[in-house]
Amino acid sequence: MTAQPKINRRGWLAIWLQERRRARQNKSLPAPSLVSLGTVAGNTTWRAVAPVAVDDWQFCTTDNAFDPGIKSFDQWVQGADFPDTEFVTINATTATVTVDFAYCAARYRVGATWSSWTSVVDTTPLVPPAPVVVSFQVTDNGGLIDLSVVWTWDGQGWPDDGNFTVYAEYADQDQDGSDIRRGTVAGVIPGPGRTLSVQGIFPAADTDYYCKVQYHKGAAASAYSAEAYSNPY
Repeated sequence: MTAQPKINRRGWLAIWLQERRRARQNKSLPAPSLVSLGTVAGNTTWRAVAPVAVDDWQFCTTDNAFDPGIKSFDQWVQGADFPDTEFVTINATTATVTVDFAYCAARYRVGATWSSWTSVVDTTPLVPPAPVVVSFQVTDNGGLIDLSVVWTWDGQGWPDDGNFTVYAEYADQDQDGSDIRRGTVAGVIPGPGRTLSVQGIFPAADTDYYCKVQYHKGAAASAYSAEAYSNPY
């Protein structure tokens, strides 16, 4: 009878556990998101957001573009202002840096482990997403229009401390009988606000009233939301 091979279960388990530990040690954290918030008076602000709470950040800023045909990314990092760029901690997952350089990259640390670096981001501001109007009502209050609007906004990494501008209009006719719209800024709401109510904004009439909402932060601004309309009668 052929003897069956014996399995050293303790040895196999020790090897398996060692490989698991090595895999965890070698696994880096995912890179944060990094966007330019625009340039004001020559200084550009970049905003980094990590998927988890972090213990530290590093930002590389430089006027030299990254060209993999000339140097490796590690060499680009060493030639940048690294890791001395001062940053501002916004919250447990977010930090910003404002400098007069043209390019930036970022990474974060959790415990003793550093994340992967972001790609190199230039000064071009990423356009923020537009708000979405979910409710728009107008009412006749003694011959004047009271307006109420509610919107949502998925920032997709943009800070919620920007502003929301609400623009309102109503359909009217010019002196020659042509159709026109008359409008005004109904209000500017600081984030994280998502509602606006205004009394007596327009004369009341049996016509359509419109509104749209825009997000803006520094030099960056979203497109307006899709237009909402309402009639008080």
